[in-house]
Amino acid sequence: MRLLSKKGFASVCLVLAIAVLLAGCGKGKKKEEHSGLYPIRYPDKFGFIDRTGKIVIGPIYDGTQDFHEGLAIVKQGEKWGYIDEKGSVVVPPQYDDVDGFSEGMAKVKQGEKWVYIDKKGNVVVPPLYD
Repeated sequence: MRLLSKKGFASVCLVLAIAVLLAGCGKGKKKEEHSGLYPIRYPDKFGFIDRTGKIVIGPIYDGTQDFHEGLAIVKQGEKWGYIDEKGSVVVPPQYDDVDGFSEGMAKVKQGEKWVYIDKKGNVVVPPLYD
């Protein structure tokens, strides 16, 4: 007696293979923990509060983005830089555009050129072309 047709058996095998692949996704990668700080706007400047609502980094910036690898993107005037979770400036606002840190590096734009910097602001990957 047959329980599954050939087509049914192939479908079950495909579903199991996909489940095994999906179960393995993300293994070996450590999920970044949330800093516990959240961007706020008050009244027209940006800063960060903690989970209790206490202002941790005063609203002195013209823009902010979330923390990645312990550093947040901040904007002063028209330039972007990075601060740490205590509010200390780590990379002064000097870039026209920036991305968050990933694996210790961030992509930043100065003028028309994109480069990668480390968490101290040192260029680690120069522009590859003009």
